[in-house]
Amino acid sequence: MSYLKAQEVARRLGVKTGTLARWRRDGKGPAGAFHLSTTCVVYPLEAIEAFLLARQAVPLPTAPSCFAKGGTDDDAPTDRPQGLR
Repeated sequence: MSYLKAQEVARRLGVKTGTLARWRRDGKGPAGAFHLSTTCVVYPLEAIEAFLLARQAVPLPTAPSCFAKGGTDDDAPTDRPQGLR
């Protein structure tokens, strides 16, 4: 089994090592983190790959049509009467 240091995992995920540490603490990041010492954490490569696949499977929320390319403020939702936009 291959392992990656936390610094490399953070780089592959595009996050800072502090974010990875917070995810580890909150149980949100890749599974299987192992502390080799108080300052060295490693992750199984298989867990990183599974985490990346799971993140790809989650669809991102779509922006309202007013934020789409070519949209205008007139398309933006508002609670104000028509003449006060």
